[in-house]
Amino acid sequence: MDNWKDYLFLKKNEFIVISGSMFPSLKIGEKVRLIKIDYSKLKIGDVVVYKKKNKLIVHRLVFFKNFLAITKGDNKSSFDEPILVFDIIGKIEGKSSKKRLLWFFFRNNIRKIKRLFIKKGIKNDNF
Repeated sequence: MDNWKDYLFLKKNEFIVISGSMFPSLKIGEKVRLIKIDYSKLKIGDVVVYKKKNKLIVHRLVFFKNFLAITKGDNKSSFDEPILVFDIIGKIEGKSSKKRLLWFFFRNNIRKIKRLFIKKGIKNDNF
């Protein structure tokens, strides 16, 4: 879940997970909801979203003191590099597994269909 392109945004604060770095907490194809949170209300164990070098990263907060935070993906063996709490955009609150595979399948196949049309020289602005 490291690159902002690794998400299918549904609304401003909802997106579909397409990486396994937070498995089993967040599964590929699940819809998650991001809420903004003041850094003073963060707690160890929160699943936070932060931006680093044009990437959105969704990992669990494992250490937090003063203005320094350390996160880790549930499915990763090592901790992430320390970040400033000011880089945290918000935390994940709520997820929906309903139809998660359908969303994931749709997202991957719409790109293939679009590439097929482009290859065949068919232009359609609806894609």
